[in-house]
Amino acid sequence: LLNEFVKIQGLSSVGSLLIARYNPPWTLPFFRRNELMVKVRLRMLRRVSDIKIFIISLPRENKRRAAMQEKLQGISDDFEFFDAIDGAKEKLSQHQDYVGLKRRLFYGKDLSDGELGCFFSHRALINKIVQDNVPFAVILEDDAILLKDFQPTVEALLNSTYPWDFVRFLTKPKIKRKTQSEVASLFKDYKLLRIATAPGGAYAY
Repeated sequence: LLNEFVKIQGLSSVGSLLIARYNPPWTLPFFRRNELMVKVRLRMLRRVSDIKIFIISLPRENKRRAAMQEKLQGISDDFEFFDAIDGAKEKLSQHQDYVGLKRRLFYGKDLSDGELGCFFSHRALINKIVQDNVPFAVILEDDAILLKDFQPTVEALLNSTYPWDFVRFLTKPKIKRKTQSEVASLFKDYKLLRIATAPGGAYAY
């Protein structure tokens, strides 16, 4: 369990486990206080510039791409545009992974061509990240608005001891009304929350 905890924290152990004994030898076994210890390598603080940023964008959206490049100046140079799937050109409503009947039963209408293109683009990028073994990544769309606290908040998340794996960057009144619990404080008033239900939409993550 200790080795698993070390891995969850993003640390690496050095050597084998050590036993720490705090009682004299004549103490009865069920009264003894023993602990296991392990040496760990010092973890360097992670920065936004240390991780990959992907921006989903249609190849023709030159103005949006230029705007995103400008927004990321001073934050990170390690970003990459990922060519989005054009829902207007592809027949995604006929894709085997899209069940239109279920969508209509639950929401009363189909996804639009643009929404389907968005979904399949995000899925394709996530598959790429997994296949390329990218340890950390930020995914944005090409119309993302980066608040002034974006960089320090993401860095606080990267260095948080809470064992997160997937985090959406979002806030709006509708989300605030949902049942939620705070699991970690990040930067200033930004917090890591666990929401009872999954909100719709891609956002940034």
